[in-house]
Amino acid sequence: MKNKIFKLVLGLTVIGLPFASCTQEIDDSARYTLTEETLTDYCNNREYLSEFAKIMSEVPVSPYTKSSVSQLLSARGNFILLAPTNNAIRLYLDSVANKGIIDRGLKHLDEITDKKVADSLKKVIVYNAVVDVSEYSSAFVYIADLAPEKKTDTKVMSYSNLNNRFLSVNQNDTPYEFVDEDGTTKKVLSPYVFNTDCHIQKFDIKVHNGIIHEMVDVVAPSNDNMLDVLGKAEGVKCFAYMLSLCGLQDTLSKDEDATYHELYFSNPSKYAPPAHKTQGSGIKPFENRWYGFTAFAETDEVYKNLGVVDGSGNLNLEALRQKLAAIQPAGLSQDNNYTDENNWLNYFVTYHLLPMKLNFDHMVIHYNETGYSFKVQGAKYTLTQNEYYTSMGKPRILKISEGGDQVVNGTNGIRLNYFAKLNRNNPMIVEQLINQGILVQNPTMREPKIAAPKNGIIYPIDELLVYGSDVSENLGTERMRIDMTALFPELTNCNVRRQYKNIGDYGFTRNYHFLSNMDWSEESNVYYFPGYNSGWNNFMGDEFNVTGIYDITIKLPPIPYSTTYELRVGVSSNPYRGLMQVYFGSNKNSMPAAGIPLDMRMGGVLRYWVTTFPNYSSQDSNVGWVEDSYAEEDQTMNDENDKRMRLQGFMKAPAGFVINPDEAIGDDVVANLSKTIRNKCNTYGAAGNCMRRIVLRQDLQEGETYYVRFKSVLEDENSQLFLDYFELVPKAVYDNPMSPEDIW
Repeated sequence: MKNKIFKLVLGLTVIGLPFASCTQEIDDSARYTLTEETLTDYCNNREYLSEFAKIMSEVPVSPYTKSSVSQLLSARGNFILLAPTNNAIRLYLDSVANKGIIDRGLKHLDEITDKKVADSLKKVIVYNAVVDVSEYSSAFVYIADLAPEKKTDTKVMSYSNLNNRFLSVNQNDTPYEFVDEDGTTKKVLSPYVFNTDCHIQKFDIKVHNGIIHEMVDVVAPSNDNMLDVLGKAEGVKCFAYMLSLCGLQDTLSKDEDATYHELYFSNPSKYAPPAHKTQGSGIKPFENRWYGFTAFAETDEVYKNLGVVDGSGNLNLEALRQKLAAIQPAGLSQDNNYTDENNWLNYFVTYHLLPMKLNFDHMVIHYNETGYSFKVQGAKYTLTQNEYYTSMGKPRILKISEGGDQVVNGTNGIRLNYFAKLNRNNPMIVEQLINQGILVQNPTMREPKIAAPKNGIIYPIDELLVYGSDVSENLGTERMRIDMTALFPELTNCNVRRQYKNIGDYGFTRNYHFLSNMDWSEESNVYYFPGYNSGWNNFMGDEFNVTGIYDITIKLPPIPYSTTYELRVGVSSNPYRGLMQVYFGSNKNSMPAAGIPLDMRMGGVLRYWVTTFPNYSSQDSNVGWVEDSYAEEDQTMNDENDKRMRLQGFMKAPAGFVINPDEAIGDDVVANLSKTIRNKCNTYGAAGNCMRRIVLRQDLQEGETYYVRFKSVLEDENSQLFLDYFELVPKAVYDNPMSPEDIW
C-alpha cells in the first residue's frame, strides 16, 4: 500500500449485518455522469445523503490522525463510494435495534446515547462504503468492471474497502421493495447488487475523484470471526462442533496484528522499508499486518453418509475416531485432549485450516503458465497449476490444483489433493488418474450458504478431507514447485500476492518480524516485487529481492514423505545478482553449508556478461546451455544436454511458464515450447539466463522441520538475492530411469 494513513482501520467490535441475496436490473436512466464535484461535495449537496455526509465528517481515517474520511474524499484520488441514503441508514438502525444493541425507532446516529456504540456504528457505515483504488488504477472503476459476466455468478472485488473487506458483486433482474421514511413502499430495479442484498438506486455517478453508487441499503458485512460464523451456519454443524473442541478460539478470532499496527502508526519512518537501488524510494510499506484463515468444512451430509451421526443429527465422536483410525497415521493420541496437535481429532480438524484468507479466484494462481494469457477474459486454463500450502496444527501439505485435463465426472475445477500421472511429452494429457481429489466450489454459488467471516472464508466440501498415508506417498512421488510467496501467509492476507493490477513494489521493515517464516539480519534489505505485466522472467511474475550484506533464513514447507530429495531454487541470472553461501538443516541456528557458494550472476551461456558488460569478467561459466531442438528425432540430444548441465548442478528453467503470457495464447503447449522460459530467456546480451540451481541432495524425514539460509559472501551492498520458487523433488522423480523427469 501507499504510505497513506487513511488505509488503516481498527477492528470494529459492533456486529454488522450479514447479507442476503438479490438481483436487479436498471435502465441507463439510473446512470449519472458529473465532473465538477468531489465525492464529498456530491454527498454534501444532496439532502437525501445528508446523514452519511455528516458521519463522514465525524469519522477519522485512522486513530492517529484528526483528518476525517470527508476530508479524504474531498482530495485527489480514485475511489468507489457506496453512499447510503438517509432512509438506508434508518433501516440499518432498525436492524441493529432488532439485535438489542440500540433502542428502537431511532432515525439518526446522534440519537444513540452510548457514544462508544454510536462511534462504532459510524465506522461500520463509513469504512465499508469507501473503496480506494488509487494505487491500482488511474482510470475510474465502473460497476461493470466489478461484476461477473453471468447472472448466475458472483465476483469478489479485487479491492478492499477501508474495513479491509472484499465485497462481492452480482448481476440482478429482480425488483427490490423497501419502506421509505414516509411509510410508503418503494421499488428499485438495478442490474447489480453488492454482497447479495445491498441494492442501488443510482449507479456509476462520475465525479472529480471517483465513482458513486447511491445505496438503498447500508453495506455492512458481518464482523463475526470464523468460529462465530460456523457456529451459526446451517449444514456444517458437525465440523463446527469439532472445531470448537480443538482450542482454536483465540487463534481464529484474530484479524489484525495490533502490535505492528500501533508501532507503525506511532512512527511510520522507523518502520518504513529501505530504498532500493534500482527500484528507487517508491517502495511501499505494509501499513497493517492482517491475519486471515481458510476453512474447508465437510457438510453434515458427509458425516451422515459416513454413519457417524445419530438420529438427532449429533456427531458421534467415538464412531468417527474409529473410522479415522484406519486412515490416519499411527502414533496419534486417541484420548480426548483435543487441543493437543498430536491428538487424532486435532490432527484431523486442523488439516482443514490454512493460515491465510484464500479468495476463490486466488486459491490457485494463474498468470504465465504456457498457453494461457491472464489478459484474455475467459481464457482456457492449460497446464495444471498446483499450490502447496502448509496446514495449521501439525504442519502438513495441502495441495490445491486447477487447470489442465482435470475433468472428473464431467467437472473441471479447483480440487484438493488431486493426483494424476501426466504424459511426459504433453502434460495436457492425463495418463493415469491416481486420486480425483475433492472438488471446491465458489461458496457464494452453492449450498449451504455460509456468511463470509471478517477474517476468513469457509468452503463447504462434499467429501471427507483426511491427511493419510495415501496423500503423503503421492506427495512423496511428485515434484513440488512452490512459488516463494506461497510460503508467507502475510502476503496473501495483506492482499499483495499476485494481484492482476499494478500495485507497486513493497519492502519490509528491519524493525519487526513481519514474515513469520523468514528471518533476516539488520544488514538485509528485503523486498517483494509483484511484477504485474512486467515481462520479467519469473514464475507467476513476482519475486522476492534482497539486497545489502544479506543473511536470511526461510522455513521450508513440511516434508510429506521420508526419502531423498533435491532442493532446487529458480534463478533469473543477471550481472546485478550476488554470490551467496547456502546453508541447510533442521536447526536454524546451526546449519551446515550446502556445497560451494552459488553465483547467481552466472548465466547459462559459456561466459559471463561480456557483451553488455565488457569489463565485468571474461571467465567462462562452462554451463553448456543450448536451446532445445524441436525436431522429434533430436529429443535424445536435448536429454543428453540436460544431463551434462545437471552434472554441474544446473538445470534449464521449466517449460511450464513463459516470460510474456501474451506470446503463448494458443492452448497447444507443445507447439509453444520455443516461447517458454526454458528456451527463451535472453537478457543483457546473453542467453539462457533462466535456470534452476540444484542446492543439495539429501535424505529428508517426514515430520521434521527444515530451513534454508542464504548468506552473501560479497561486500557489495547492492548485490541482489533473487528468490522466485523452490522445487522439492524426490528421488523417485529426478532419478527414475523408467520414467525420466519431464521438462515442464
